[in-house]
Amino acid sequence: MLYMFAGYETSATTGQFAAYELARHPDIQARARDEILTVLQKHGGECTYEAQNEMTYLNMVLDETMRIHPPMRALFRRCTKDFRLPDSDVVIEEGTLVFIPIHSIQMDPDIFDDPQRFDPERFTPERKVKMHPCHWMPFGEGPRKCLEI
Repeated sequence: MLYMFAGYETSATTGQFAAYELARHPDIQARARDEILTVLQKHGGECTYEAQNEMTYLNMVLDETMRIHPPMRALFRRCTKDFRLPDSDVVIEEGTLVFIPIHSIQMDPDIFDDPQRFDPERFTPERKVKMHPCHWMPFGEGPRKCLEI
């Protein structure tokens, strides 16, 4: 949840999609609300950095929101050297602009079971550490990755 709001539009859109998904899933909304109230009560009603870090389920909700509705739907990268696709005669030549479809990757049923279903449990801390970094990349990947957190 501790995203550095460098881009107003992407942050606002993510917030809107999170509100939309929570409205569609009252059970998830109730669990997120309960967590927020519990954590805020523990911290004297203050929404501190520490309090936000304790909102694990809310972070899972935001991560799942960005899987289905990524702030960036695609990346572009320039090939730095000739690359032959495995088991193919296709060669991507140095200098070629390559399109990486983030949204398509994050909605691939071979990567995420039932990808249309909104399921924050995909992003439990235990599951997230096992996830391949290129299967969930709403902020991009590599040296030009958005600062994110």
